[in-house]
Amino acid sequence: MRFLRQLAENTYLPDLSERGHIGHAQDLEMLAGFLASSAASLISPADLKERFKGAGRAGISLNTVKHCLASLEDGFMIAKAPRYDTRVRRMLGTPARYVFEDPGLCSTLRNFSVADPAGMSELALFNELRRRGFEVYTGTAGDRVKSVDGRMQRRLLEFSFAAISGDEKICIQVAARRPDEAGYARLIAPFLKIPDFFKRIVIVGEPARITRDKLGITQMSICDFLLNEDSLSF
Repeated sequence: MRFLRQLAENTYLPDLSERGHIGHAQDLEMLAGFLASSAASLISPADLKERFKGAGRAGISLNTVKHCLASLEDGFMIAKAPRYDTRVRRMLGTPARYVFEDPGLCSTLRNFSVADPAGMSELALFNELRRRGFEVYTGTAGDRVKSVDGRMQRRLLEFSFAAISGDEKICIQVAARRPDEAGYARLIAPFLKIPDFFKRIVIVGEPARITRDKLGITQMSICDFLLNEDSLSF
């Protein structure tokens, strides 16, 4: 743990701060810490600016926050997973998810606090999908529902990832444990709004038999996914 902390504090962050010409090196370290503590959440530069304000750096500008984010991305410390609407097949604007490329570094910047199991599974899946050649996005599926006043309005149903590589298109939902029947229905709700040409997979963070339900949705454990190069073909 000491080695990882020294690597982050004495090598990675100072080097990225120098390369990015960031005036206050502590801003980059604070930003990395914010991202590590919310690794599984959608967040925008404006949200991060508010986090800085709450930490006593009210004077930081939105442009500085964006510049620090770009420096972390350019240094391959984090990767951005923008939202992607699978219904209209286009990327959406902020917020987005920022994922650490090194889980150990993420834990270090989170001071080794206990992480959400589903969030750590998503981190591992994101990096593995990219290793396999996929462009990886935070998944959304647009839907239209009737409001209380009778008007039709658009809503977005979110799921863990939409992964695209050429003609191969996959939607993945992650859960820490195998859900019960009601939980499974909530988990796959976004999948019911996704076009049929997307393969749909539920990945759970505990041992589970590989199954496929009557809707064609595959369920498997994260170990089966990570340890088998052909897991996306199940």
